[in-house]
Amino acid sequence: MHYNGTPVGVENHTAEVVNFSIAPNPTNGHVTLKADFDSGKGICNVYNTMGALVASYNNVDLQPSFSMNFDNLSNGVYMVEIIGKDYIYKSKMVIAK
Repeated sequence: MHYNGTPVGVENHTAEVVNFSIAPNPTNGHVTLKADFDSGKGICNVYNTMGALVASYNNVDLQPSFSMNFDNLSNGVYMVEIIGKDYIYKSKMVIAK
């Protein structure tokens, strides 16, 4: 869509998408995420199988390996997305309590 010749609501994303590991998987909600993550802070978004955002965590301290707690989510399949400075990381997670 354009407004006076200017694109509206469209962002340019140039970050490369990279996979990462989640363990254990399936999980009860407590997981360790591992990858060559960008250093610094990032955002963690969790989407359900319909693509709806069900959880979002800001200021995640990105390290080569760090833990997160998703025990507030119900059983199911989710896509976990970590947004770093230069990359977007995605991985599937199954919660089975």
